[in-house]
Amino acid sequence: MMKLQRILFIIMAVIVVGGVLTPNIAHAKIKSPTEGTKSAKTTYGEGSTVNLSLGYSIQSTEYLKSGNNYINLISNGIVRVGGDTQAYAPVDNIEVKLYLQRWDEIKGLWGDVINIGAFVLNQSSIVQGSKDVTVVKGYYYRTRSVHTVTEAGIVEQKTAYSSYIFVN
Repeated sequence: MMKLQRILFIIMAVIVVGGVLTPNIAHAKIKSPTEGTKSAKTTYGEGSTVNLSLGYSIQSTEYLKSGNNYINLISNGIVRVGGDTQAYAPVDNIEVKLYLQRWDEIKGLWGDVINIGAFVLNQSSIVQGSKDVTVVKGYYYRTRSVHTVTEAGIVEQKTAYSSYIFVN
């Protein structure tokens, strides 16, 4: 009986010590990205081709007025990625391409993880689109958008990045 108690004691000690000494990945400290802007809101990030903090915009484009994007944590591991492109007047072709990016802590950079797709209209001054996607929890995410306007063979294009959010 003493031998059985001793064995059980050793097994319990190994389990307890092993649980204390084994690193718990779920509680590991995830470092914030060193590039980009953290969202002021925990579930919503946004970006624009226009610098709204100035209170005005200096545009170097004749047709492309602005491009906006966002990332919105909808529910448990699902984010909505969306954006729009605006022209000053209807143009031959107007487009917004959306990408979901995830922060790679090891490489120290943002990488595209999902090509959401392109939303395109002809003879319009605005196009918008969005899509809900499932993401892996425990990472920082943001939206990258490419805004393109084509009029009479002239192509104008700008890229925007949303502020980032953490999906837990």
